[in-house]
Amino acid sequence: MAGVLAAMMLAACGMEPVVPAPTLEEQARPRAEERSAPDVLRLSGSAVWDGRPTLGGLWIARPGVESRRVLVEGRNGSAAATLLPNMSRDRRFQLSSDLAGVLGVSAGQGIAVRVTALVMPSAGASPLSADTPAVVPAVAESAARVTLSRPQAIQVAVFGVEANAHAAREKLAEAGLRAEIRRSGAVWRVTIPLGGAAGDGAPGELLAKVKRLGFADAYAVAL
Repeated sequence: MAGVLAAMMLAACGMEPVVPAPTLEEQARPRAEERSAPDVLRLSGSAVWDGRPTLGGLWIARPGVESRRVLVEGRNGSAAATLLPNMSRDRRFQLSSDLAGVLGVSAGQGIAVRVTALVMPSAGASPLSADTPAVVPAVAESAARVTLSRPQAIQVAVFGVEANAHAAREKLAEAGLRAEIRRSGAVWRVTIPLGGAAGDGAPGELLAKVKRLGFADAYAVAL
């Protein structure tokens, strides 16, 4: 209320109200209208922050890529960021200090990441959801590729709005599937553990059932 009154007083005096800068967590949250597009870009590899402070906010860099908005997912969280090309001979992704902080990465610590393009709906991509396996551009074929462990769950979708994650879980429950919601940085992941407690059937059958419910981007993951 005080903020509204202050804005009204400033407007009455002919002054523009000062809009507070978004926090890093707010910057890391994908925009509501953005959609993931693994068919446009999907890269996997090892990322590192060298410990030095950086400018430019949330970004991740690698040789041979084009600048674009992406969703970066690591074991400790996820964040929307800008993918930038660099001239380094190191094939690992380089993290900005801000992005390292959001992802919980310490200086010099390597972390496995997935990087997926974020596009606007007009580009024809599917809604922001799970990491759909896709044809990876040649730049992803390097020594930095990540070897995933045995799948432990079906990742149904990734949402930038928590309420949407709860709605997806309710839809799965109506079909007899018990899903979990995991906060991962600025997004919420909806997953179904593999192992019988979440529903009957082999992993392949479970994945097919999830896709038939409308979650076309679902896939098996190692948590």
